[in-house]
Amino acid sequence: MQRIYAHSWLPKDIEIELKKRFHLKSHDANKQILSEKLFCIEAKGVNGIIAQGNQVSDDFISQNKGSLKIIANVGVGYDNIDIKSANKHSILVTNTPGVVDMAVADMAMGLILSIARRIPEGDVFTKRGGYQGNPFPLLWGADLAGEKIGIIGMGRIGKELARRAKAFNLNIVYFNRKKLNSEEENKYCITWNNLNELLKSSKFVVILCPLNEDSFNLISSNELEMMRNDSFIINIARGKILNEKALVDALISKKIAGAALDVFENEPYFDKRLAKMTNVILTPHAGSATLSTRPSMIRLAASNILAYFSGGKVPNLINKDFN
Repeated sequence: MQRIYAHSWLPKDIEIELKKRFHLKSHDANKQILSEKLFCIEAKGVNGIIAQGNQVSDDFISQNKGSLKIIANVGVGYDNIDIKSANKHSILVTNTPGVVDMAVADMAMGLILSIARRIPEGDVFTKRGGYQGNPFPLLWGADLAGEKIGIIGMGRIGKELARRAKAFNLNIVYFNRKKLNSEEENKYCITWNNLNELLKSSKFVVILCPLNEDSFNLISSNELEMMRNDSFIINIARGKILNEKALVDALISKKIAGAALDVFENEPYFDKRLAKMTNVILTPHAGSATLSTRPSMIRLAASNILAYFSGGKVPNLINKDFN
């Protein structure tokens, strides 16, 4: 019987199904994400892994290359897994695309609305007893209609965000390494800009690209300097795409108007100065955190494992040459 290690919360039905087919050992990552050292000990010698938020390093992969066959990542991004090492040792890696698109796009739109209209600030103000009347200049926020939103990364989630942005009468520009065809651009009412053009012209800049060698610290001091003084940056992709120190400096010097962050450079840690700023919204990597989406991600990761050990074609494969 194949041995599976799930570093993940598991819905009961999935846990039962996996136990029928495999020798299953699991750790509920909702309670604690294991350190790399503990993970290496706990998952030693297994044939398949369901990975939720933990690092799967070259050291671990190299030590287990004789037994490990597949790593099923719970998430669209897979920067927590050493893909080069997996490729080197012919270990399959899968992810969970598609099921997160709506939830993450909703969250991105929610962050835009929240930072523009100062919703969290108003919530705190009211709950603390500040609402003693309605003076005319109270909590004036930014308008959306007619403004420009720049989306960095026009994949599935970017397209869903574009649908939502259009409903708020935002003008949409995007930056991708590869420009979409004119049919898709017309469908989503989007216009390609190079990165500098997008940063200089957009009121709202939303980061939605994957983290890789090209996008690491893609937005740093020089890029923030290009942005409008009345602009907002929203990061719901990966923390390391946006240089956190440069962002704090830009906020302190008022080079930009505010930020909304669902992800951070060194999660779960972040620069504590951000928490003291009223023009900053912080959420705990919760873009996909809905009642249907998170369980669907786990189920999809489990189905990738089941497909592989059943001898069928493996869906959602990242290193596609191995299928």
